[in-house]
Amino acid sequence: MMHSRAQASILFKEKRYRDALRAVEDGLASIKDFFARFGQEEAFSQSNEVRGLKRFARDIAESCR
Repeated sequence: MMHSRAQASILFKEKRYRDALRAVEDGLASIKDFFARFGQEEAFSQSNEVRGLKRFARDIAESCR
């Protein structure tokens, strides 16, 4: 989560909004895969890290408009 957010933050500051959004989406996919490997798929929707990344993705998406 921290790696994805850091990478997306750099891209966001460079006004590369679509790339930033893609970085967040890739991070979310990685987290989802992590939970799935351990049979904890339901934990994905309950994760504070996931909520934070989704919130950041919404903020980025608003900047794309």
